[in-house]
Amino acid sequence: MRWQFLTLIVLIVLVVGVGLGAQAQAVDVLADLYGQVSRLYSQGKYAEAVPIAERYVASARQKHGEEHTEYATAIAWLAYV
Repeated sequence: MRWQFLTLIVLIVLVVGVGLGAQAQAVDVLADLYGQVSRLYSQGKYAEAVPIAERYVASARQKHGEEHTEYATAIAWLAYV
């Protein structure tokens, strides 16, 4: 089940990434935050992952708004960690 969730998250991020016409720098920030949360989660460092996941949520909201799939992905990661 855990791998299915992670696979779904990765798929969502890939789909979002393909559909983005945004500036590369903003995408890089979101991708970096996603990568940090994912890495810390896989290392079992949940307490360290939470504030980064919160930044990921805030950045996705600011960049895309609450109706965007990137925001949903960020919220899912925050809930997961």
